[in-house]
Amino acid sequence: MKHKLTASLVKALEPQNKLYKVWDTELKGFCVSVLPGGTKTYMIHYRHEGLVRDYKIGRATELTADKARTLALQSLAKVSTGVHIQADKKQAKRKQEHAKVAVLESFIEKR
Repeated sequence: MKHKLTASLVKALEPQNKLYKVWDTELKGFCVSVLPGGTKTYMIHYRHEGLVRDYKIGRATELTADKARTLALQSLAKVSTGVHIQADKKQAKRKQEHAKVAVLESFIEKR
């Protein structure tokens, strides 16, 4: 299904028995995914190094459709220059985990 993603359209989307996506007519690869539980997530669908990938932009409860479209456009621009945006996300998560471990190690050493 294709529509221009707007706040009112996304709000009106009802969950169904299985996941479905509504694709934006303005930005190729941008969509909102609706889970059976009702969670709505903005995503981009792109190809990197021959592999098809999905990248989560954010939940519809946290972002407006216009803000999500802007973030999607920025992410797709990075992809077009060869940046692997999934790797950036994973690296940031690893750094966060290392920081938690460092804090725990510091706490244990002090005790």
